[in-house]
Amino acid sequence: MAAALDVPILANMTEFGKSELFSVDALRDAGVRMVIWPVSLLRIAMGAAGRALDTLNDEGHLTSKLGEMQHRADLYELIDYESYNRFDSGVFNFTLDNTAKRTHDAVAERGAQRRVEVHEGVTMTEPDIKKGLAGVVVDTTAISKVNPETNSLLYRGYPVQELADTQSFEAVAYLLWNGELPTGDELAAFRLEERKHRALADNVKAAIDLVPLEAHPMDEVRTAVSLIGASDPEAGGSVLDAGGSPEQNLARSIRLFAALPAIVAYGQRRRRGQELIAPRDDLDYSANFLWMTFGEEADDVVVDAFNRSMILYAEHSFNASTFTARVITSTLSDIYSAVVGAIGALKGPLHGGANEAVLHIFTEIGSADAVEAWLDKALAEKRKIMGFGHRVYKNGDSRVPTMKAALDTLVAHYGREDVAALYDALESQFVERKGIHPNLDYPSGPAYSLIGFDTLTFTPLFVAARVTGWTAHVIEQAGANALIRPLSHYDGPDERHVAR
Repeated sequence: MAAALDVPILANMTEFGKSELFSVDALRDAGVRMVIWPVSLLRIAMGAAGRALDTLNDEGHLTSKLGEMQHRADLYELIDYESYNRFDSGVFNFTLDNTAKRTHDAVAERGAQRRVEVHEGVTMTEPDIKKGLAGVVVDTTAISKVNPETNSLLYRGYPVQELADTQSFEAVAYLLWNGELPTGDELAAFRLEERKHRALADNVKAAIDLVPLEAHPMDEVRTAVSLIGASDPEAGGSVLDAGGSPEQNLARSIRLFAALPAIVAYGQRRRRGQELIAPRDDLDYSANFLWMTFGEEADDVVVDAFNRSMILYAEHSFNASTFTARVITSTLSDIYSAVVGAIGALKGPLHGGANEAVLHIFTEIGSADAVEAWLDKALAEKRKIMGFGHRVYKNGDSRVPTMKAALDTLVAHYGREDVAALYDALESQFVERKGIHPNLDYPSGPAYSLIGFDTLTFTPLFVAARVTGWTAHVIEQAGANALIRPLSHYDGPDERHVAR
């Protein structure tokens, strides 16, 4: 017992010698070499802090108090960090069985590498590394959250499934930017402003035409947004005022929101050898988007399904692309640069590109009766099955039921029960075998395909939706800014010099 307790401990006692459980002699016999009593220590520390503040107030500095301060090296010696670390290592570095030995050895090796000497004869463990910032809370936001009690994604407090059932995408965009749903008059004014900026500018069309047809459509979208930013007459030429005012950034957000449907629609049409279609002011956002893409008015069931998908994709807290936008904004760069950076992040298959991958999987499988054999082979090859799993949701993406219902209406509308059968077969078998549930990309991929979008257009559709969330975060970040600059742990060679 003495060997186990031969380290500094924290004893929950009010005053020295007052505990009914331990006496001074009992603690000494047990091998305890130092005990800290919280209340006594707090009272002592508060007294010292009060005297230091009085000195700071009277003298303007703490030079006269330096003699009373404990040196860091003395503190390490006082609490015997070396013994503490030996004890800590013995407690936490262990193996459960033989199968865990290699994992244990790897952990022990890393642990040895991470112990550094901070004082002669004293070692400490370096900070824990959070790969991918997993579990790290870096800031606050009032824009969205996942409510753990209901597993619902909330936009400004509203469950996203309620918004998708009751609101237009324009109203949800207004909500994300302004914090409240619009009144009838506010929505009418917003729609009037949005429709002023729907047409594809000649210089933006010309820039898109310069992008090779073999390039991914996300390259067109990224190029177009960059040019829109460069053409902004209020942007100015100085980086010192690039960030813009809240009013300017809200206006820029609306212009990007309005312009992206034409950019995405033209990208698909030019790949098909078709001409640009002008927007229509008599159609709402979603209906006009489909009109510019396909050149005909879509049925109400199709418009409704598409509207729901845009709302579901609009925002999702500090995801990779949104965090990218906030990092760029934190440097006081402009909103267009932030959106361009976010587009680059969204292009990756571990983020926005996953909905494309779902359709590739569906195409590869072919039909529901081929799912079992395909999945056997895919799992044996340790392939990553896109459309399943999520960093935030462990028991299923809360947006999936709403998007699956929209997919079901499209299946019925187009008479494509084969798509539903394949969807259900892959989902049920994958969940049964792996316990991993679908994310939003799983139902949205086949839904977009049924509507008529090319697979390569899926991620640009994501951009058109998520630009609302990105720009809301840009405005929020700029309003209470701090430069985002995390630390890293260097694990390269020690200092060395060039041979002469």
